[in-house]
Amino acid sequence: MSAHAAVRAEPDAAARPDRPGRAAFRRFGAVLDFRHLELVTALRLPMGLRPFQIGYGGAVLFGFAILAAASAAGFALSNALLSERAASAQGLLVVLGVGNLYIGGGYLLREAFSGRRFQVSNSSNTALFRALDLSARDVLIVYCGLRITGYFAAVALVDAMFLNAFASRLDLAGATVAAVFAVPAAAWAATFAVAARSARRSVRPTVHRPWAVPALVALAFSATWATSALLIEPMLDAGPVAWIARSGPGAFTTALALACTAIGAAALVVAALDVRRLSAESFPIQQTAPPRTIRGAAPRSLTGVLALELRRSPYYVPVRRSVAVLVAVLAAGVGVLASGATWLPLPSVPERTAFVLTAVALATALGLAELVLRAIGPVTYTAQYRFAYESGRSSRSVALGAIICCALPVALMGMAVDAVAVVAAGAQAAPGAATSAAVTAVAAALVAETVIAPPRNADGTLAPNLVGAVLAMVVAAPVLLPFSFALPAGQALAGAYSICLLGGAFACVERRIRSLPSTSST
Repeated sequence: MSAHAAVRAEPDAAARPDRPGRAAFRRFGAVLDFRHLELVTALRLPMGLRPFQIGYGGAVLFGFAILAAASAAGFALSNALLSERAASAQGLLVVLGVGNLYIGGGYLLREAFSGRRFQVSNSSNTALFRALDLSARDVLIVYCGLRITGYFAAVALVDAMFLNAFASRLDLAGATVAAVFAVPAAAWAATFAVAARSARRSVRPTVHRPWAVPALVALAFSATWATSALLIEPMLDAGPVAWIARSGPGAFTTALALACTAIGAAALVVAALDVRRLSAESFPIQQTAPPRTIRGAAPRSLTGVLALELRRSPYYVPVRRSVAVLVAVLAAGVGVLASGATWLPLPSVPERTAFVLTAVALATALGLAELVLRAIGPVTYTAQYRFAYESGRSSRSVALGAIICCALPVALMGMAVDAVAVVAAGAQAAPGAATSAAVTAVAAALVAETVIAPPRNADGTLAPNLVGAVLAMVVAAPVLLPFSFALPAGQALAGAYSICLLGGAFACVERRIRSLPSTSST
């Protein structure tokens, strides 16, 4: 036996492993700090991380306070103006429910078809997240969950201000309150489910089914034809006012609450399963899938090469789906007309229909142009455009091919919107306005990208260009002025502006090709 007593050294407190809950919280905080650092870089703010987080939190709280005050004031004014009408509050409740449906549905479509669907699955920081042992679930919550929750929290705040303003005139029963808040809640659940499902889709070969778009068009045509011929027309013949009166004043709110509850519950189950799968499989190491092979001879022209690269890029799927959805909506309108409906085209539309249509088309086209430029834009393919120029092609032909390939998908979207508007409202919808807005959007995006180059991530991929996005909106906004002031030649003025801006984009792209910035360190 040894005379010395055994001394057991206590482990250092700093070396003790964290408890599972604390470790998970620290990993979540690391992802949140990294996201805020990306925002600081994108906004090009000369400040540190902690001051930005404090200022960002204060700005969010201040924004919610301003939104609550403005909503309360607006609804109080509406209550005072409509105090003499007994049914005005119930009518506004129906309008609020329909507005919530459109707001939530629009955000859901943007989450499904825009570049946001790649924030987790095709993130340029995947290797960093994997090296730091960060969970894909935490990345999903920080990059998508917080943004989605903040948006629909703002919608719910507006709804709460509505109920507070009209509390004395509404029957605040359980069905009414549930119907008001069930729409943003269900939309939040559905949007988060879409984000979680997109996060699970890693880079893998996409199966393109050529029959999908024709099948969608045929289904939309058949469904709207049957609905119009078998339901809407008989209801109009019997008298919709009497039908609504028989349904009772709370029929709409009750049906809306039940439908949203069912949709929200199903979406939550799907989202929970996907999030659980993300927790188990976070950024698995896998070989990048080879590009999809496309049958046919190799293209010889620059336009054909760029079109092929667009089809091979991951951004082609949301672009294709966006155009396919609009074509399906057009087929639905044609199906209504084919059923012999008397309510299309609409006999009368609001005076500012052309302005609203142009604004919606412009906002959609800006998002679509961002995806196309990420795939084959002048910054993404700077070296390839320069190589084509140095190989003997003229800078004008290279710039023209780039602009054609970038503008054509967005212009097709605008044409589809114009066709839908003509089917719905006839000549009152200002045919050609949406196409002019789409061309203006892609031209403005080209100008913004060549003037203010987007920052790059550590691996060389393009980072979000918030400054360029603001510049693109500012440059494209004048196309709305002819329709805002209802000028007689508004369509011609909008078309002229889009052509002039397209010429400016051509000059910017050509100049970038001829004067490629040097990347040499000397």
